[in-house]
Amino acid sequence: MENCSLCNTGQKQSTEYDSQGRIVSIVDKDLVFVENYREYAGGMLQTQQSTLPISFCPMCGRALRQEEG
Repeated sequence: MENCSLCNTGQKQSTEYDSQGRIVSIVDKDLVFVENYREYAGGMLQTQQSTLPISFCPMCGRALRQEEG
């Protein structure tokens, strides 16, 4: 089975960077985007996090396993 850099089953959590510089990772069947930005030049660094529930990896199409707990 091919190893995907986003949903790599050998690691607890893998992270990637998308084309806009956001950090992308899969956490508990959620696709998580973390973006750092400044509202204006010289302003304080802001962080925004967005999540999207998913069932399949968006990079390789592999079905995500349901974590038994």
